[in-house]
Amino acid sequence: MRIFNGEHQLAVFREGDFFGELALLDAEPRSATAIAQGPVVAFRLDQEDFYDVMEECDEVLHNILRVLCQRLRQQNEKMKSLTHPHPA
Repeated sequence: MRIFNGEHQLAVFREGDFFGELALLDAEPRSATAIAQGPVVAFRLDQEDFYDVMEECDEVLHNILRVLCQRLRQQNEKMKSLTHPHPA
C-alpha cells in the first residue's frame, strides 16, 4: 500500500502494517489516500470496535502507540532533512 496526500507519497506499507489509525483515534476526515500496488487482504475496523479492542487488550494500545511514535519520528527526520539538507 502506498499512502498519498495529493501527488506526494507519504509512506509505503507492507504485509502486517496498519494504516488509517488517525481516523479511528480522532474521527477527523481522512488526511491521505491509500492505493494498493497489488492484491491486498485488509481488515476494516470501525471506531467503536477499535476502542473496545484497546480497552480489552493493553498490548494492542501499546503497540499502536509505539508504531505511531516511530512514524512521527520518521516524519520528523524527513522534515529535518528537507529543511537542513546534508552537504554533498
